[in-house]
Amino acid sequence: MPESLGRIEARKWKAQKVVSRRKRGSNRRRRAQVRVARLQARQARIRRDFHHREALGVARRFGVGRGAGPQRPAEGRAERRHPERALASVRDDPELQD
Repeated sequence: MPESLGRIEARKWKAQKVVSRRKRGSNRRRRAQVRVARLQARQARIRRDFHHREALGVARRFGVGRGAGPQRPAEGRAERRHPERALASVRDDPELQD
């Protein structure tokens, strides 16, 4: 896990202690809660990014997931997307003429 998570965890712990000292219902408590929520969200983003990068590295190393395996030929995709173009290329091909 990234080292920054430990630093954020310590800051979040301190911020949570501040929240616990504030009077319930006060604006200062609300602001302190927002600070804790921001730290928690940042921690979640860092963790999500870390796991995404790790999973992507594994997928790239072992050929798993999107884009893995044999690729279809590019002309096949174009023919499926635009069949009229495929017919035009067949009509204009001199080898296929009678």
